Amino acid sequence: MLEDMGMQYAFGFLGGAIAPQWHALQHSSIKVLHFRRENRTGDR
Repeated sequence: MLEDMGMQYAFGFLGGAIAPQWHALQHSSIKVLHFRRENRTGDR
């Protein structure tokens, strides 16, 4: 569904309740950007 909407990137923090969503994204054409620290997310 997200790919159909044109989504190309997902970013955030892996872990806990969101782990299944991250796993699904890793098997899609959407590029997953994982950041270890919240204050460094805008540096890319």
